[in-house]
Amino acid sequence: MSELSAHELRKVKEDVAHLVAGDVRLVAIDADLTLFCVHTGGKWRGSAEELSLRIRPLFKALIRECVTVGLHVAIVTFSPQAQLIRDALLVAIPDVDLSDLLVRGGQRKVVCENGDLADTSHWDGARKQKHIGSVIDTLSARGANVRPDEIVLVDDDLFNVEEARDHGMRGALFNLESTQKLPTARRRSSLSTPESTPRGGDEGAKSPPRLSMMRSRSMPPEESAFGSSCLSAD
Repeated sequence: MSELSAHELRKVKEDVAHLVAGDVRLVAIDADLTLFCVHTGGKWRGSAEELSLRIRPLFKALIRECVTVGLHVAIVTFSPQAQLIRDALLVAIPDVDLSDLLVRGGQRKVVCENGDLADTSHWDGARKQKHIGSVIDTLSARGANVRPDEIVLVDDDLFNVEEARDHGMRGALFNLESTQKLPTARRRSSLSTPESTPRGGDEGAKSPPRLSMMRSRSMPPEESAFGSSCLSAD
């Protein structure tokens, strides 16, 4: 995969600046088909070095910039290979201190990047909510209390984004090919498809950060630096 151009890198910096301006403190990123350009199925048989080659340049730049400006970053995935994912990130982004980056994986049980199982019994929700809840717990233990409305989830699965929004978070639906392929949202209160979403968003809702790579619903496609790769939800 080719690295980002200077123009694209500037756009990433602008995106992260908008996150900061929008009071986002935690960026949670899905792994398979989002961070990675492949779906590992949680059964990657190669090395961390080989997996690092599957990390999209976009997310290497995004994570690097988020860490640089002081945003918390976590990887939340259904893959149980949390340790391997963290090792791949350390290989892919060697020039930034990722010691505080958290990885939460697994489905029935949430696995931490050190191999421990997280206690998520006090967290409600399915899909990625217990993963994010475990991240919140760890950050709280470190003295950083993060509210749901200060969290943005970047995920290629619409229903993960829907549930994040239903729990008071913000979300960016990662879809590299075309937003026209998005499935219909299941719940009326959640993200709608571009065809059915009124321009300008829901009246009275908290406005999301205006992002270039994570396009706000009110932004025309040509304003997105990465085409239709992300559709941002408030």
